[in-house]
Amino acid sequence: MRIIESYLRVAEKADTFSDIFGYRLVAPIFPVAAIYGPQEESDIFEAKLDKCIKDQYDYFADEYGYDSDEKRRRLQREKYVFYDC
Repeated sequence: MRIIESYLRVAEKADTFSDIFGYRLVAPIFPVAAIYGPQEESDIFEAKLDKCIKDQYDYFADEYGYDSDEKRRRLQREKYVFYDC
């Protein structure tokens, strides 16, 4: 499988998202389509990501039903917890 050309652009925007909101997007929110295609699904995700960054609001939290504040609290609480797999 080849990585689609827009992946680097989307990954950079995902990094910007994590800088703003304090956590990274992972699957299923960050779709595999953003990496491998199809391009149409990647474009839809990129548009949602752009909207989140522009409005400084996590629309993915509304769509997927998670509490972004709780996520940030948990990350802060477990900041120095390392898991050995």
